[in-house]
This record gives sequence, C-alpha cells and structure tokens, in this order.
Amino acid sequence: MKKIIATAVLLLSLFSACAFAGAESGPAEKWLDANFAKGANPPFSFTYDGRNSNGFLKNWDYGRQDGQLDAVRAKRIYTYTDPKTKLQIRAECILYKDFQAVEWVLRIRNNAAETSPLIEDIQALDTVFKNATSSYVLLHHALGGAITSEDFAPVETPIRTAETLRISPNGGRSSDITSLPFFNLEARPGGGVMMAIGWSGQWAATFNRLDDSAARARAGMALTHLKLYANEEIRTPRILLMFWDGPDYMKGQNMFRKMILTHYSPQAGGKTVTLPLSFSVHGTYVFNDTTEKNMVELAAIAADKFKNIGFEYFWIDAGWFKGGWSNGVGNIFPDPIRYPNGLAPVGKAAAANGFKFLLWVEPERVYYGAQLDTEHPKWVLRTFASLGNGLLNLGNEKARRWLTDTVSGLIETAGISIYRQDFNMDPIKIWHYADSPMRQGMTEIRHIEGMYEYWDELVRRHPGLIIDNCASGGRRIDLETVSRSVALWRTDYADIRNPLMATGFQSQTYGLGFWLPTTSTGTSTLDKYDFRSAMNNGIVISWNPTKPDFPFQQAETLAAEFKRARMFYFGDYYPLTGYSIAEDVWMAYQFHRDDMRAGIVLAFRRKDNQDPQLSVKLRGLSPDAEYELDYSGTNIKLVATGKELMNSLIITLDAPRDSALIFYKQK
Repeated sequence: MKKIIATAVLLLSLFSACAFAGAESGPAEKWLDANFAKGANPPFSFTYDGRNSNGFLKNWDYGRQDGQLDAVRAKRIYTYTDPKTKLQIRAECILYKDFQAVEWVLRIRNNAAETSPLIEDIQALDTVFKNATSSYVLLHHALGGAITSEDFAPVETPIRTAETLRISPNGGRSSDITSLPFFNLEARPGGGVMMAIGWSGQWAATFNRLDDSAARARAGMALTHLKLYANEEIRTPRILLMFWDGPDYMKGQNMFRKMILTHYSPQAGGKTVTLPLSFSVHGTYVFNDTTEKNMVELAAIAADKFKNIGFEYFWIDAGWFKGGWSNGVGNIFPDPIRYPNGLAPVGKAAAANGFKFLLWVEPERVYYGAQLDTEHPKWVLRTFASLGNGLLNLGNEKARRWLTDTVSGLIETAGISIYRQDFNMDPIKIWHYADSPMRQGMTEIRHIEGMYEYWDELVRRHPGLIIDNCASGGRRIDLETVSRSVALWRTDYADIRNPLMATGFQSQTYGLGFWLPTTSTGTSTLDKYDFRSAMNNGIVISWNPTKPDFPFQQAETLAAEFKRARMFYFGDYYPLTGYSIAEDVWMAYQFHRDDMRAGIVLAFRRKDNQDPQLSVKLRGLSPDAEYELDYSGTNIKLVATGKELMNSLIITLDAPRDSALIFYKQK
C-alpha cells in the first residue's frame, strides 16, 4: 500500500508510562514540569525578529499559574514575556492525570502600542526527547480522506537517524488525503507516545532522529510569517501528547480511544453521544427534488412503514435551498418555491412522527452569484483561479455574526437536533491570496478561530445541539473538530453501485478504528454483507419505503443487528487480520467492552477468497473465564474459555463474499 513520509517522532524510554491509578505524579506531569520550568527551553518555538526562540525565550520574564479543573485534570498557565517588545506567549496547558497526557495551546499577544517585529515559523510543538534505549522507532499513522477504498488506511513508517520526515494535509483541510493528524510513535521494545494535532486548517509536522537516543518533533501551522498589530492576539494549533508503556502498541491506541471518549467526544446528558440510526430521505428523493410537501408526507410514510425499526433521525442533505445543489451553495435559506413555509413544517412533521431532524448546511463555500455573494461580496474571499467557489471569511466578525444568527434561526424554527456542516473546497490558496506579505498565515488563523467560535456559539444558543462535521466526507477531522462534532459521514466513498464499496467500508473501519471510537457512514443496501461492512457506532440508511416490493422484514433484521452491535464500537479495538483492500483475503476486527465483559467480532470473506476458514486470536479476554458466543443470523452458539479464544477462534464461511458477526459475553 501507499507509504507516506510521516510526522511525529517522540522517543520514549524516558517515559515508562503506567496508568495513573491515582498516582500523585507520573511521566506526563514530570514531562510537563521539566519542559515548562523556568529557565528551560519550552516545547515550542518560533523565529522572532530573525532569531530562533530557543536562544532567548528562557531569558524572558516567566510566570506560572496553577489550577484544578476537576479530580483528574489540572490546569497550568505559563507565560513568557519579552521585557523589551512586550510580546507575550501564553501556554495554556491541561494535565490529564487519568491518562498520562498533556495538552496545550499557545496564545501569542503583542502588548505593545506599536506593531511587533516579524514572527515566523511558529511551532506549537518543538522539543527533543532524549534517553531512548530503543534503536528501532516506528511511527503508526494513517491516510486521510480522499474518496477511495484506502481512506484512513494504516501506515507504518520507520524513523531513521539523519532523516527528516514531513507530513501535511492537502489544500487546507486537516485530514485531507495525506494524513489524519493523529500519531503513535513506538520505541521498541516497549513504550510510546500518542500525538494529536488540533488545527482544522493547514498544519505541518517535521521530525528527525538526532541519534540513537534523541529525536526532535516539531508541529504547527504550515505557514506563519507575520507581524502582530498593537494589542493583537493569535492562537496556535492545539497539541496533545499521551504516554504509554509496554510491548504492544495497541495499548497506546486503545488508551487514546478511551481518552477521546472521556475528554473530547461531544456529550449529551453526561454521556458520550451515540451516533444515530438515521433515515435519509435521499433513497426516495434526489437532492434537488425535495419539497415541503413531499418531505412532510415522507416523514409519515417512513414512520409507519419502518415502525419496527425505530429510526432516530430524519436526514435531509443538500439541495433544499434556492438554486439547489451545487450552484446554489451560499443561499442559506429554503427555496421559497419548493418550501413556501420554510423548513418549520418539515421539522414539525418529523417530530410528530417520532424523528429528530438533521439538516445539511454548507456555510463556508459561496458559489458565484448566490445570495450571500451578491448581498455581502466583501465577506467572500476569492482568487482569480477559484472561479465559482468563494470562501465566506469567518475571520470577519460581521460575517461570522450574520452566519451565526442565520443558522441559529434555522435551527430554532425548523427544530434541528443535528446541524450537519459540509465544506467542499480547498481553502489554502484563497487564504494565501488574501494575506499581505507581512501577514502570511493570518487569514487562515482568523478563519479557523472564527469557525471554532461559530460552532461554540451555536451550542451555547442551542444546548444539546449535535454538530456533524463532514467536509467532503472526513477531510476535516482533528483534535479540535472531534471535541466539538461527530463524523456521521466519514467519507464520500459511498456509492453502493460500486462493487468494491463493501471492501472500502471494511477497510475504512479497520483504519479509523485505531484512532476514533465514534464514526459512521451511509448505505442504501439490503445485502447483509454490504450492510455489515458499513456498520459502526452509527449509520445513515437510504431505503425507499414507497417501493411496493420493499423487503421490510429483511430491513428490520439488519437494523436490529446494528442496534445490538453499535454499543461495542465504543470499546477497545483489535485488528485480527492484516490490512488490505484486496478481494482475495479475509478481513476481521474485534471491539471489546471490558466494562460489559462482552464484545463483537466481525469477519469478512471477500469475493475472491478461496479459503473457507480463518483462525483469529481474540484480545482483551480473561483467560480463565468462560464466554458464550452467538453467531448472529445463525443457530450457532458456542462456549469457550478466554484462553482458548485468545489462542485460536476458527471462523468458517462456506462461500465467498460472506460475513460473520459474533457476539460474545463472559458467563
């Protein structure tokens, strides 16, 4: 498979990370104390007036404030102030004592009455990790979204002495094509560091191994070359490091999944949001054919025909606005001809029939001639080459407030419970075009800051609102977006007419499983193999209940199986076979809930595979305990010990293009 030059090198034998388990101090806290201490070079850098900060920052005025957020999170704020120019760096850090993790974001402020000297090459992470005993360092990472079967494919890159590795996404969206901004740097024979970058624009990371016992890691925006005006402030990408130990890198991966669930994933009622079982109207009507009348009617039909399924959301995607999909993007109002009374009647019909309402909006992309473009042209950024697509400048406070008020009103009047935001363009060239020579990076910074403020304000105004982050399907996934949103449509690789779609879905679950416990995708299939391939913590289904020959019993069986399985995707993840998009192999993976002493195994015998049997070794079980196994959709039920299952579980499928979904539970 494709190998990408990677990012993230953190050598680890310095950190024999054990789970905190109530310890007063651990490797994360020791690392924080050592690297942010007075007189030390902190783990970030920049060039200021032509000089690298590593040469002078430790001599700036230093301050520290300590606080406690809750029982497991401590907040520390470190400040570094230039006594001459009054430039201040404020490092806002959080220590997670339950996960041996440290997070920080930098805020850079010019406190002087005049413009600052030039600030460039701002690296939110820049540090050297020493005392590694391992001579072999391996980076685990993943591709980004690119509308292919290889979206989110796992990649392993050895980090070698005297090599510099660099990785950055494509085009200004944080997980576009080349990489997810999540990494696991393993220093064999044991231990490692998980790394995450929170920046929804164009980040970059470079890493080089200095020698067998030290490596340097750097990460920040791809381009910063700017001066700050008097009293002006900017922020940097957010950085998260989580330390783990032991011989198995999956320990780090599963700790990271737990941390995302515990401290980052959106919450509802004190619990992590479970992704929905959604009914998409677009199995019945294509994008630009939806109307107020047929949507109200369809809500009643779907509720009646699918009453034994219990769909949770009524999903309307693109095309409900004036001009339709896609040249009408930038018209954030319902088409007055097709929706003469707006979307309120649709929201009321959905609620009356037991659905919550999900609506697609693409607010940042403004097509030439759209209402927003003609009424507020100064809010829209373009280049000569961008042609039809302009970018609503969320760094413009008036534009952001207008957008917030407009979308908030839509949410209120239509009764929207999930606000689905798409972003189908590459913004990087527009950002660069808008920058002046001494303000390079500023347009991107203000846009990304504005996007976060926009999302945060929507949630403040509408408590309980869930934001779905699409961006051409999974192209803006990073630490900041996963803390504010969910990924209900993790890839635009979703045309079920493609005969390889099932293989792509399996492979995407396999790859994303290393990092995120909550994603979903969509399907219109009633084929068991295809449906199981698409299952995850949530799913959106495009079935047409108006077809006279629709197989409702088959649909109910598939939906019931999904509902039984969905909770296990929150658990620990274990790949049981290697990764491949080939059609002549098996693919299998396991999700284990230790809190429930139960889990699932999904195994797929692909269409060209000639071997009817697969032997896998389950993970996470208690060796001496007995487990009941239930092969879903069959009469097969078995009992085996954990030791036996971790030694070998034989899965038999007589024909190619078949699957096994096995539920297991400790007796």
